[in-house]
This record gives sequence, C-alpha cells and structure tokens, in this order.
Amino acid sequence: MEEDESLYNAMIIALIIGIIIVILTLIFMRPPPEYFSELYYTNHTLLPRFVEPGRIYSFDFTIANHENGTKEYDILVFAEHENHITKISSFNASVEKGRKQVFRIEYTLPEYTKAKIQTGFGSQEIHFFVYNPDKAMQYPEGIASIACLKPINAEGSITIRARGTYEPIMKVRLDGKEVFSAAVPNISTDYIINGTAEKTMDIVFDNDLFNQSAGIDRNLYIEHVSIGNTTIRDFVFDGQTGIKAFDCEWLRNSTNAATSNGALRMRFR
Repeated sequence: MEEDESLYNAMIIALIIGIIIVILTLIFMRPPPEYFSELYYTNHTLLPRFVEPGRIYSFDFTIANHENGTKEYDILVFAEHENHITKISSFNASVEKGRKQVFRIEYTLPEYTKAKIQTGFGSQEIHFFVYNPDKAMQYPEGIASIACLKPINAEGSITIRARGTYEPIMKVRLDGKEVFSAAVPNISTDYIINGTAEKTMDIVFDNDLFNQSAGIDRNLYIEHVSIGNTTIRDFVFDGQTGIKAFDCEWLRNSTNAATSNGALRMRFR
C-alpha cells in the first residue's frame, strides 16, 4: 500500500515538473523572426479619381524592407483599361534592411473610360481606379457613367411637363444631386426645377408597380423638358435602380416614357 502511494506521489511530482518545463519553454522560447516586405501608397488620400487622357499625373508609393538583409525589387507599373495594357514604368530598386523608400511615378493615359493603375513586385501588388472625366462623374452613390449620353446645347431655367399612371414618383437630379421629388398625377403638369446643371440632368423613376390581376401599371411619362428656349423630347433611358440607373449599361431609347425603374437622362455641353 505504501509502495502504491509512493508511486502515485512520484507521478504527481513528475507531472508538475513536466508542466513547469512546458510553461518555461513557452515563456522563454522565441519564434523565429518573420521576414517580409511592405508595399503601400504613401498617401492614399492624394490618389486621383478622375484623370484626363494626355495629361501628366503622379503618385507616390513606399516599400518597407523587413527582410533579413538588403533586397532588390523588380517593380512594374501599368494601367489596364478596356482589355488593353498600357505600360507606365518598370525598374529595379534596392532597399536596405529595416529601411523605407518612397518612389514617385509619373504617368499619362491614352483615351480610355475606366482604368486600373497597378503597382507591384513578385506576388505583391496594389492598385487604384481612375476615370475619364469626359465619360464619368461622381454621384453621391458612386461613379456614374456619361459615356452613353450625347451632349446637347441648352441653358436657362428648367421646366418639366409630366404625367403618370397611379402616381409615379418623379425625382430630378442635377449633376447627380437630387433637387426635386413629387408624385405625378394623371394629367399633364408643369414642374419648375430650381437650380442649374453643368453636365447632367436625370429624371428618375424608381417606384414602378405592375399588378395584372388588379389592373395596375404605374408609369411615368415626360412630355417634354424646357431648358431656356430649348425643348427636349428624346432621352436615353438607363434601367434599374440606385447607381445602376446611371451606368450606361442597361439602355433603351425612349421618347418620353419610363415604364420600369430607371432614369431618363440627358447631358449638357
């Protein structure tokens, strides 16, 4: 009996010693150092959003060397747009261990709509997107395309003559900002729009309703838009809702009718 108790005590002591050894090992054992390189934009808030073709622009990026010694980097910078690649720069740079180095890239883009500017070495890359200001503009929800809109000459006060079925909501945007909203009755009504637009006017219809069994079909009809002495009756209809109503992708010609969610759009010179 005493031998069993002594053996039990010895096992407990051995277990405690083992636990202490494991704890001390975890405390004092240091993992091997990790070596890596950082690639980032020096100040991402300065990256351009709209870039005119043919003009010179620039941006800065930084490489931080956390490797185990001086490292050579083969850097490639290019733009990808409309299934084309435009090479911007390629060069070799040496960065010492524990140091950071800032690089400035100057670039010019050819004619394009949207471009992805990519910078990288090895398997690391960073990128940002730019847009042609003649084909896109900033709306509150994001980037809107104006590439599908033909500019018209018109300036002056704005009046919209509209009618609807089952009280469609007509919203008017000038340069992307909503300036007017009203439920439109089934009789022709003139609406005076306060404000001016530099580039675009969008007449948005986004409360479409169709119920065949109840005989309900909600639509918005724009009889014409008067801007100063100019009368407009033809529009581009850009379908869907939200920012997709301004992306120039789901299009149909429309003389005056919005029979589904979308926007009747026009562009000024």
